[in-house]
Amino acid sequence: MISYRERLLASTVTTIVGAGALVAPQAASAACTVTATTVICATTTTTDTTNAGATPANDRNYLVDTSAAAFRSTVFNGNIVDGFGLAFTNTVGGTNALNVTIDGALQVNSGNVPTAGGSAAALVINAISATPVNYFGTGTITNLGGTASNDGLHVNAAGTGAINVVVAGNVSVVAPGTSGIRISSTGTAGNISVAVPPLQTSPSADGGLISLRVGEIGIISNVSNPASTATTFINNTGRIGSQIAALNTFGTGIVATSAGLGSVSVINNGSIGATTDRARVSGIEALISNTGSSAALSVEGVSRIFRVPASSPPTPAPARPRSITPARSIRPARAESLPRQRPARPPLPPAR
Repeated sequence: MISYRERLLASTVTTIVGAGALVAPQAASAACTVTATTVICATTTTTDTTNAGATPANDRNYLVDTSAAAFRSTVFNGNIVDGFGLAFTNTVGGTNALNVTIDGALQVNSGNVPTAGGSAAALVINAISATPVNYFGTGTITNLGGTASNDGLHVNAAGTGAINVVVAGNVSVVAPGTSGIRISSTGTAGNISVAVPPLQTSPSADGGLISLRVGEIGIISNVSNPASTATTFINNTGRIGSQIAALNTFGTGIVATSAGLGSVSVINNGSIGATTDRARVSGIEALISNTGSSAALSVEGVSRIFRVPASSPPTPAPARPRSITPARSIRPARAESLPRQRPARPPLPPAR
């Protein structure tokens, strides 16, 4: 098995020019080759449609059957898939995995708001039943769409299969309210693991770190079923922040919430914000809202988090001094003059 570090060292550079414009190394007339268990995409521009079995194809959404065998989709390094991005919808579930690898470049073009696949994210993976989801990619994921639903990667699991996501390439979403990585779990089980590793081989404005440049949230994971036993583990060693042209606009670095019974753990050894790019809302939010859960909730890490300082209560204006009239000196009351009384005369002697 090849680790993400080994795969990164083996990958080559995808050239990116301008604000989200991609330079294709081969003709855009190529397409995706479709079989019952694979979708392999060369450089192509997708349309907002669902594939009905035809091959080659340039559809956005492909239907997946995992009942008898695992499914695999790949965009190899050097290939560019733009237009409306890609989506994979598990229509027949099973215990076999739904695997997606983006080692090239995936993009939703400016002005596009995809609907095929149920979400406007550049890459959507929908799983049901016991189907596990595995995503690994060293390539870039970009969404230039202008709505709050134009996320980067969205995994939506409605069953009991585990979710394992390793994003080893840059993610960029430009619209306000958007998230770089979004995990939604509505089933009763299926542990969640999301990792953004530290190594970046392609030229980067982020000091060699993998970057999630977002409109609102870098990584968000939510378990919404109160009966779910799914655990959540997020490990970020990349850089989360705003678009470089709109610093101090992203809201929160990492959000990990569960209404279920499983534990929630967040480790951040990467960077959330910077001195010149601060989170508007918070660095990390972690919550288990189920009062019946006794599972552990933990947030760890050694990296700095930059957030806009909380508003301080207004300093009350100093009390205006009242002018006080100095007390007048009070003269003691003048003793009232009493009439002088003459001393009484002694009585006269009796007559003889």
